[in-house]
Amino acid sequence: MIHLLINDDSKKNILDETSFGGLPVKEAGVTVEWPKCKTCDAEMQFLGKIKTDIGLEQIFMCNNDPGMCDEWDAEGGGNKVNVVTAENIEFFEPIDSELSLRATEYAVKLVETAEDDYDIARENWTGNQREVLGQLYGSPSWIQGDERPD
Repeated sequence: MIHLLINDDSKKNILDETSFGGLPVKEAGVTVEWPKCKTCDAEMQFLGKIKTDIGLEQIFMCNNDPGMCDEWDAEGGGNKVNVVTAENIEFFEPIDSELSLRATEYAVKLVETAEDDYDIARENWTGNQREVLGQLYGSPSWIQGDERPD
């Protein structure tokens, strides 16, 4: 069963909700170093945070020199997921916001579907297709064929 991630313009700058772009969060009062790429040592770009049963999973990926830092490789060091489980959280900013942040934030609402296939679930979405930002659960929809890490 797939949950579609639907763009929701009514939600912005919410600390503990799923969103893409914007700012990541950290435990309040705790110093956290911004994730850096293992290949080029630049700050990674914050892509978004997804609220799951283990906490807020925050996704970072190197965007300094796309394709050259193995950001596609789960073990290459060009991407990272930080999980924040604290209840007392706050936003935090990178040193270089131009490189490390996306210009737009997209908040989401989750819409549960009966489908196990993302493409079918998206096709059956009755709203604007451009509102669908992705999925949680179900089978992945691969762009270039199955690319599961070993």
